[in-house]
Amino acid sequence: MSSAESRLGCVLRHLRPDSKASPSISEPAGTVSAANTRMIRSPITTHCLDTAVGRPARNLLISLEYCESIDSSSGFGFTELGRGRTNDDGRVGDLLEGPLRAGFYRMTFHTAEYFAALATKSFYPLVQIHFEITSPNEHYHVPLLLSPYGYSTYRGS
Repeated sequence: MSSAESRLGCVLRHLRPDSKASPSISEPAGTVSAANTRMIRSPITTHCLDTAVGRPARNLLISLEYCESIDSSSGFGFTELGRGRTNDDGRVGDLLEGPLRAGFYRMTFHTAEYFAALATKSFYPLVQIHFEITSPNEHYHVPLLLSPYGYSTYRGS
């Protein structure tokens, strides 16, 4: 087994801790067999960086909600799908289990609690990012760059 195949097997075991399988030797280096492509992360992920201190925003509560359609006459009926806290790297990778559906999503970052824990005054108690998913087979990464008096977001990869 080559060094590259050994490293790929290590990565796959990390992504699939329930499997002792190594990548297929018959496949070209750098490819992953169909049997090893099941990932355990959410189809929607996020990463939050506190730009005021230049570090990941640790222990930040985030919730994810879904709404099938947005109609201003009938209101916005969002349903919570999941919630979690950022890890030491500022990431949450398990907000949603299962497949995505087309529709509208809202990710809420509970920033008042985060900044209060740091004894830092802030202007935005919540940051809500609304986005639409039209291709449910894709992965969506929604990062947040955060500071006490501002924020920015974009569609990541």
